[in-house]
Amino acid sequence: MKKIKIGIISLVTISVILLCIPGNASAQYWPVVEFKFTDSPQTVDVEPGANYTVVFHGTLSTHCDNPLTVDFEIKRSTNAADWTVALSPSSISLPPGDNDRDVTLSVWVPPETSSKISGNIEVTARGWVYGSFGGTEGKDTVQVHVKPYYKLSIASSEAYQEVTPHSKASFKFNIQNVGNTVINDLTVSVETPSGWRPIYPTSSIYINEKEIQSVIISVETPQEWTLWKDKPERINITVSSTQAGISENYNVYVREKGTYIPGFDPIFVIVAFGIALAILGKRVKHA
Repeated sequence: MKKIKIGIISLVTISVILLCIPGNASAQYWPVVEFKFTDSPQTVDVEPGANYTVVFHGTLSTHCDNPLTVDFEIKRSTNAADWTVALSPSSISLPPGDNDRDVTLSVWVPPETSSKISGNIEVTARGWVYGSFGGTEGKDTVQVHVKPYYKLSIASSEAYQEVTPHSKASFKFNIQNVGNTVINDLTVSVETPSGWRPIYPTSSIYINEKEIQSVIISVETPQEWTLWKDKPERINITVSSTQAGISENYNVYVREKGTYIPGFDPIFVIVAFGIALAILGKRVKHA
């Protein structure tokens, strides 16, 4: 009795499946679905002011003797989890026979994303025939690289100092790499007035993206006779990179004010002046 029930259930199940298959079913009842992008990989520009978007072009090819619906599924790699992707169209209904359709995939990457990041986007095209219990699929993956861009910022909390002749002024500068990739050949140069001596780092500076490096730049005033001077001078600081092809300038000002006479000792002069007065006083008294 139990075997008879199992046999009846199996027969009913097979009958239902047969009823769901269209009468004109053929060897191509299960569709052939192929999907392929033609322009991967691509590089996206994320520098401020860019559009942060790349567009991929794909082709969907199908063959089926019945009307066919194709839906798409998108998967992002871990690195691309916060990227925005859009597929057009997101679903396609096709007539029987051979069909080719164009599909576009737009990928938006957040501004200033690190150039170390690359992302993969997988698109699956799944074809379904009405009344079937499954579908066939084609898939392809595109790769997005982030374009490096270079940008520097240089600033000092102090832009003016006043010093006496034959002395030194020092400034602390913060150099920031505001680009999205490392710069490993940053150099500093200092332009001073004639007779001034700059003191600054001469070796290349390695600076990571978004990192700040601090440098001390000093200038010595001329080592010469100065009876009196009161004049501001401009010091031009240039930070540049051959690798990045960029440079940034920053100006500070130093006012040289006062007197300098080499070998001049104010204490000796005071003592000598006092002695001279004493001698002069004695002479006047004897006179």
